[in-house]
Amino acid sequence: MKNKKIIYKLSIIGLLSISFVVVLFLLSENQVHLNNGFTRRYIPRPMTKLFKLPLKYNSYYISGWDTKHFYLSSSTAPLHLLKVNLKTKDTQHIKLKLERKDFPFRSVKTKIIPPYFFVMDGTVPCVFRGNIKTWEASLWMKDQVYFTESTPIDATMLAFKTIDSKLLRNILGVLQKDTTFHVSLNKTLLKKQIDGVFCTSGTLHYNAYLNKLIYVYLYRNQYLMVDTNFLNETYGKTIDTIRKAQLKVVMNHRTHEQKLAKPPIYVNQRSFVYKEYLYIQSNRLGKFEPTTMLQQASIIDVYNLYKNSYEFSFYLQDAQKKKVKDFAINGNYLISINGNTALIYQLKPSFFQKKDQSSMPNINPNNPILASFRK
Repeated sequence: MKNKKIIYKLSIIGLLSISFVVVLFLLSENQVHLNNGFTRRYIPRPMTKLFKLPLKYNSYYISGWDTKHFYLSSSTAPLHLLKVNLKTKDTQHIKLKLERKDFPFRSVKTKIIPPYFFVMDGTVPCVFRGNIKTWEASLWMKDQVYFTESTPIDATMLAFKTIDSKLLRNILGVLQKDTTFHVSLNKTLLKKQIDGVFCTSGTLHYNAYLNKLIYVYLYRNQYLMVDTNFLNETYGKTIDTIRKAQLKVVMNHRTHEQKLAKPPIYVNQRSFVYKEYLYIQSNRLGKFEPTTMLQQASIIDVYNLYKNSYEFSFYLQDAQKKKVKDFAINGNYLISINGNTALIYQLKPSFFQKKDQSSMPNINPNNPILASFRK
């Protein structure tokens, strides 16, 4: 009888302990997502859903587009490509052909920017370049620079992010190829706050419309805009209030590597650039925003890069309880990937097209990739 009472008391204590931990976890989650320091401007019904496309696998990401199609690549089958017609909804499976496949590929990314496509792996390191008419690519670069992220600028230039082995921090670079290779590195643009690697983590974009590199920090309310010579830099702020990355970085003494001691707070979770706009997916709630909204949709904040200003926000709904894991803008179309579903929307031009054509930026007309922005 005495043992039963002890077991009963221990069970009650265990349940209370579990409940206490769960409450603390929920409170911490609310703290991560809640931020009453800013107010968003939401626009009503900014888009219309055209269709959804079931995908066989959940490994697809958006790798490019042209005026009539968008392309999906797979992280698990990097030489497989899915071409989707925006008008007819027809799909075409494409097999990419590389000149060589005898490399120890580990982190392959594909980028389609008509008339070219690029297959890149910064761990080898190598870059293949080909034409979308044949989908055959030859080796464009091998063993020149290692990179953790890269984006083509044009047919002869590649922007990239790498880790400086001496400074132990993220830096930006540009690789150019004519008769030989030229590498330019900039070690000061990405501002260190804590460790130099995690605190400067972000997403690198190239905007052919503005002829600028755009770097969006993951863990702080800031983005960088600079030309391809690393001159005329501009630092912009997002509407979130986290100026310094909220990270706890510790050293793994066994492997001598740094790691995060707890999950970080993402300020700018995902981003995309199109023409003069920067689109940022955020899971941070502003003033008067219900916490239940994050259970139904993702928040997209829109910034004008030319004016360096916040414009408005809108929701991207979940699909089959799956959050947006990738999205892209092309003309009046928005494509999102939610789990193993692609969703295609038509944007309302009144919200997403520039009205004042007299204040257009100085656009680089000679960049061949600019053709992807023309209708």
